[in-house]
Amino acid sequence: MSRPKYMLIDEMSFGLAPPIVKRLVETVSQLVARGTGVLLVGQFAEVALSPVNSVIVMRSGKVRFSGSAEEIR
Repeated sequence: MSRPKYMLIDEMSFGLAPPIVKRLVETVSQLVARGTGVLLVGQFAEVALSPVNSVIVMRSGKVRFSGSAEEIR
């Protein structure tokens, strides 16, 4: 548990105050920088795109976009 290879985070920002969300994004960014793979599920694009390198956007179970976070920004 102390050094996971991958993490699944679902709706990380839902219902939380913006300062808490900012801290969570910083923490996830640090995990990614250390080489931890993160699958981040979220509805708020700004929050979801902050700490990631690549993006897959799905709607109704179908992939609508796949590429870099920079491309979708």
